[in-house]
Amino acid sequence: MAKIFEIIGDNIVSMINFKTKRTLNNKNIFVPIINGLKVGVSGEKWMSGVLKEIFSYDFDGAFYDVGINLGQTMIKVMTLNQNISYVGFEPNPSCLFYLQHLISANKWSRNIIVPVGLSDSDQLVPLYGSSDTDPESTIIKELRPSGDYVQKIVPVFRYESIMSDVFNKKVSVIKIDVEGSELEVIKSLSSLINKDRPVIIMEVLPRLHDDPFKSMRNKKMIELMTDMQYSFYRIIKTSQDTYAGVSAVNNVGDYSDPVMKDHIVLPNEHAARIKNFLTIL
Repeated sequence: MAKIFEIIGDNIVSMINFKTKRTLNNKNIFVPIINGLKVGVSGEKWMSGVLKEIFSYDFDGAFYDVGINLGQTMIKVMTLNQNISYVGFEPNPSCLFYLQHLISANKWSRNIIVPVGLSDSDQLVPLYGSSDTDPESTIIKELRPSGDYVQKIVPVFRYESIMSDVFNKKVSVIKIDVEGSELEVIKSLSSLINKDRPVIIMEVLPRLHDDPFKSMRNKKMIELMTDMQYSFYRIIKTSQDTYAGVSAVNNVGDYSDPVMKDHIVLPNEHAARIKNFLTIL
């Protein structure tokens, strides 16, 4: 009987839309709950620590969030600096619907959401995920584990195709979380990266030795960043998933533990000054 009431309760909650107040980085935010869907506030605790140190640097430009999902990074950015110019890119229509409610609930008037993914060509592509708003959804079918998945068609564009319609301000930080299509995003943003020299926060999926496809793509992406005179630093996390610091690495992607997948990528010419603001391990 208790199980029946639990199931009924879950079904009722999934049909009710409301918002709840949460606290993050000592700031109150409202989290919409729509048909049971909500952004996770307590996940990726380390991101707040990383952003605090980056924002203490000479930060006078925009924050680009490539791969917003439900706004996991956006809520951290906005609770640390509500005056920031935030531009996010997200092609998943289900996520876009939720993001509009999240922004409206918190009256974040400076946030711009661009309803496309970034890539090295302008086209419609399949997006593969295990659920409608799966944060591990990818446009690279070869990186989708075998089995059932939700597929939808989404738009991707080269940054140069939409830049005049998006924003015309220096970009200081780019966060890239695109589940395997980092190579295409870096290609798309290469002219902006060479011009503005932003700090980049990037997730790089593990490439196992028996996965030549993933290994080849990681190698090309690293070569591209190296050619643009950038260096990788791994974000080191505590056992409680909080931020411990960063450490220079030369084995990006060459690991199997996903806890090692998050990196800060710094322009070489500014690295010495930026590192004065970062915890170097």
